[in-house]
Formats: sequence, C-alpha cells, structure tokens
Amino acid sequence: MHRCTRPAPWCSGHAPVRPFVLVRPDGHVAWRGTAPPTDPGRLADLVRGAGT
Repeated sequence: MHRCTRPAPWCSGHAPVRPFVLVRPDGHVAWRGTAPPTDPGRLADLVRGAGT
C-alpha cells in the first residue's frame, strides 16, 4: 500500500468522491458509492452474477 501525499495527475478534483468501494479479489472495482448500499445482499448477487 502506498499513501499519496498529493493528488494523482489523472485525478485533478473533477472525479466525484465515493468513499464506499467494493473491490473483487482480482482487484477490479465492482461497485463504488457515496453511501453504503441499501440492499447489500442484492449488490452481492449482482456482482457475483446471480442478480438480474
């Protein structure tokens, strides 16, 4: 893990801040949001391919 002390050049403050992130074991960001999901079970189903 690396702690950045200044913003990355590709993130110049134009991207919205989304403090909640679900990252798959392979490192892919499967979901991100500004608040926790209202139905975490449904989100888990969707991410693993069982949701509709």
